[in-house]
Amino acid sequence: MSDLFQTELRTVLNEAFAKRKAKNPRFSLRGFAKLLGIQPSALSEILNDKRHVSLAYAQALLERVGTETKTKDRLLKIAKAQETAISQKNSERVQLLDCQYHILSDWSYLAAIALAETENFSGTEQEISQRLGIAAASVTEMVSRLVRLGLMQQDGEGRISATGKQYTTTDDVPNEWLRLFYEASLKRTLQSLKTDPVTERDFISATFAMEPEILPHLKVLIREFVEKFSSLAEASSAKRIYRLGIQLIPLSDCRGTM
Repeated sequence: MSDLFQTELRTVLNEAFAKRKAKNPRFSLRGFAKLLGIQPSALSEILNDKRHVSLAYAQALLERVGTETKTKDRLLKIAKAQETAISQKNSERVQLLDCQYHILSDWSYLAAIALAETENFSGTEQEISQRLGIAAASVTEMVSRLVRLGLMQQDGEGRISATGKQYTTTDDVPNEWLRLFYEASLKRTLQSLKTDPVTERDFISATFAMEPEILPHLKVLIREFVEKFSSLAEASSAKRIYRLGIQLIPLSDCRGTM
């Protein structure tokens, strides 16, 4: 669901609570949660934008609170519009073939695409070269490849721009190009750790024990988080290029020994 859907849902629930509170000053959030058939903590998270509510779950809550049909239809319309937008966005993704993964082994390719989406980008190879610290000849070759893939485009005067299309790769397939990409990313991350001030970067880690069988579920959660994080970041003014990297790795073998 879109942020708009979640916002509208919170508004409807808050208004429903306020109306009941006005009639009965002793009516509490705990009582409202009981009416909705959920835990008070869950209701608090929903109202404070800390819990995402699915369409099916939202419909159940709206039924229990007695929401007018007109309001429910409006929220459903918002939800379906978002689903359509997501479907259209996914149809514009470029699927990279194994033979094309070489572009991912060089961090600068994706950085160049992102740079082309920043404010006041001049559309020149010279700016890409200067801002990313890449040799001019390498930039020319890079742009040519990205244009062929449909991830960049050039107008009649040679000005470069991003097409806005996203790329996708295979999941969980051992591929040498992908390994090279992540190695290059880790090297760039190490460089940032050594040279960038803490006000311009963030590092965080956690060590824990878990059941390996839930790993596929955790991978899904990571991908969902990255999508949400990227959407939030890209909604801001695009002025500088950043990279988010998340690694989930085993520290012990399957028997639990280091």
